[in-house]
Amino acid sequence: PSVCGVGTQTSATACEFQIGVTPTDLNSQLASVDTQVIDSVVVKFSAGSLSITDPIVIGDYDATFECPTAPASPCTIQVEAGSELTAFSSTANKERVFSGLTLQNMCNGISVTGATRLTVSSCTFENIGWDGVEPTASQTWLDVNRCSQISDAIDVSTSANVGILANTIRDSLAGIRVQDSSEPVIDANTVTNCAGTAIELDASSGDGTTGCTSSTVSDNT
Repeated sequence: PSVCGVGTQTSATACEFQIGVTPTDLNSQLASVDTQVIDSVVVKFSAGSLSITDPIVIGDYDATFECPTAPASPCTIQVEAGSELTAFSSTANKERVFSGLTLQNMCNGISVTGATRLTVSSCTFENIGWDGVEPTASQTWLDVNRCSQISDAIDVSTSANVGILANTIRDSLAGIRVQDSSEPVIDANTVTNCAGTAIELDASSGDGTTGCTSSTVSDNT
């Protein structure tokens, strides 16, 4: 069997996956990657709208998730209505890149812990913290459809070389949260109509031994 499973091997240690708008089990595709050989995976989404029913759990390799056609033709990822899921989650000590994606109607967008490098750039987040179930005529999603868990468009902890750049977050519970990470750069993001905090730098303890160091937060609106 291929070391990339159903993906394409683009070099001795790299795989590429092309994901269309037809519902697919991306987790099983990524799980087919032989991490004894492959150390880098690129996932390219197609223009259009893709609905997922399970969170995408990223494995033990450097990973890039991108929309090559954005912004002219967005790649929109949604979670099945009523599901309280995070679209992308990662706990491996690897590099993570998210570029040009549009995430809608989910409880959490991107959740990354322990990355050696993280870049989230030119992505759009809409209705994050929402379970996708339509409110009644007299209600708004902010009134009734909050997820039971704490919800952020972008949630980062204990990671290094963090760049959160030129993203748009709107109509969501909370925007960007970075905890216990070194030298994060949060620049040129636009956060509008969120019920909670737009940008939060956090510490896991209040004794001064944890938190974000040498942070740059600039040109956000």
